[in-house]
Amino acid sequence: MLQIFMNIMNLEKIEEGRREIRLLLKENPKYTRSDLYRILKRKYRYIMEHDKEWFEVNVPKKSTKIQPLYIVDWEKRDLEYCEK
Repeated sequence: MLQIFMNIMNLEKIEEGRREIRLLLKENPKYTRSDLYRILKRKYRYIMEHDKEWFEVNVPKKSTKIQPLYIVDWEKRDLEYCEK
């Protein structure tokens, strides 16, 4: 009996977390995963752990880091400035 109660509570927590995530994304479509986490820490983690498939489909994809256009060779730059 206790196990059934725990399963029901688990499903209710999942549904509540899903609702809040969907609502937040509907109101703020440009939110990232970081924004969601900052606002809904507990629910974000709970859904991610207990309903990963739904989470991956419904939460924005992970953003990729932008690579710099060029890398500065500081030693070379220092030498150039020293010559002036």
